[in-house]
Parts: sequence; C-alpha cells; structure tokens
Amino acid sequence: MHRFTVYSPLHAWKKGDIPLDPSVSLSLNTYSEEITATGKFILISHGLMSEEEINKEIDKLKNDLDALSKMAKHELHRLKDKMHEK
Repeated sequence: MHRFTVYSPLHAWKKGDIPLDPSVSLSLNTYSEEITATGKFILISHGLMSEEEINKEIDKLKNDLDALSKMAKHELHRLKDKMHEK
C-alpha cells in the first residue's frame, strides 16, 4: 500500500461545470501520530532499529514518491484534456 495519494478536487468535473484551472494536491494516504511532551509527530514508518531497516524504508518511500509523481501527472493531464475538450 502506498503511503501517499493524489487529491483531485476537480476529479468529477464535467462539461458545463464552472471552468477552473486544473490542479491536484499530494496527500498522505496512511500515517500514525505520536504525541509527546515535545510535540506532535506524524509518523510515516514504524520504529526503525538498524541502518538496514532505515535504508529499506527510505527505498520504499522513494518508490512510493515516484508512483505518486506518475499518478499526479496522469490526473493533471486527464483534467486538462477533459476541460479543454471541445
């Protein structure tokens, strides 16, 4: 499961709706919170206890971000194409 997702407020836009500039936002899909005396933290991984675990988790995050980039670009192009259709 990816930890990130694309939010597209105009995903359901259809011809005849008010024309707006297409946009997408990047969002966390899953996370957990930890509240401590020093503040509130949004956690995007479990507790990592070795350099190997850190490396693996960072590689997963990079892959998730690459997939997020593709999803966001695809949605933005889809919106632009739909809104500029004649």
